[in-house]
Amino acid sequence: YSMWCYRHPWLSHCVNRAVTWVVNALGRANYVLYVPAEGMPTRRTLPPPLPGSARVALISDTHLCHDLVRVPACDVLVHCGDILLGGGTPFEAQLRHLDRFIAWLRVQPAAAKVVIAGNHDSILDPAISGAAAAADALARFDAAAADGVYFLHPARPNVRVGGLHVGGCSYSHRKDPAKAVNAAFQRPDAWVEPVACDLLVTHGPPRGVCEEEDDGCGPRGSEAILEYVR
Repeated sequence: YSMWCYRHPWLSHCVNRAVTWVVNALGRANYVLYVPAEGMPTRRTLPPPLPGSARVALISDTHLCHDLVRVPACDVLVHCGDILLGGGTPFEAQLRHLDRFIAWLRVQPAAAKVVIAGNHDSILDPAISGAAAAADALARFDAAAADGVYFLHPARPNVRVGGLHVGGCSYSHRKDPAKAVNAAFQRPDAWVEPVACDLLVTHGPPRGVCEEEDDGCGPRGSEAILEYVR
C-alpha cells in the first residue's frame, strides 16, 4: 500500500477521503473513551475543562490513516508515534506523507499537538535516513510550530503545553532490531531521558506494563523506561 501511495499520491488521498466519508456516514467513526472518576462511559466528546485541568487526547499508530481519526476538542493532542508505514517506503515518499500528516495536524481542534516518532517512522531517525533527511523532516514540524505543533526529539525532549510539562522519547524496545523491517529508534542509545515531566510520551511501554511477545522478538517493555517512571 505504501508503494501504491508513493506512485499515486493524489489518488491515494482521494481514497482515504472517501473511506473517511463512508465511515462517518455509517456512524462508525472513532469514539472517544473518556474516563471520569465515577465510571467509564464511551462518548464522542470531552467535557468542558475544569479549573486548573487540561483535556488530553491520545492517539497512536495511525499509519497514514489519520484522516479516519475523529479528534475531540481538547487542550492537548498527543500522537505516540507510527505516523507512517515504513517497510522500505522511499524517503521521498515518507516526506510527502509526513507533509500530509502535518497539514492534518495543524487543523485539529487542540491548542497544542505533541508528537513523537515510532519504529515505522524511519525518515525521522538519522541513524537510518541520514542526518540531512532527518533534519529535513524535523524542519517540517518546526514550520508548523505557529499552529501549536511540537515534535519531541533528543534536542528538545520536553515542552510545556496546556499547563503540563510533557516529555517524550521515540525509543521503543526490541530484543533484536536487526530482525525487524521497521526498527527506527529501537537502538538502546535512542533512549534519551526527558527532564522531569507531568506526562511522559513513549512509543513502547515500560517493562511489565501492557507488553506482549511479538513476532519472536521477546517482550516489548523497556527496562530503561520502567526505571525512569519509578
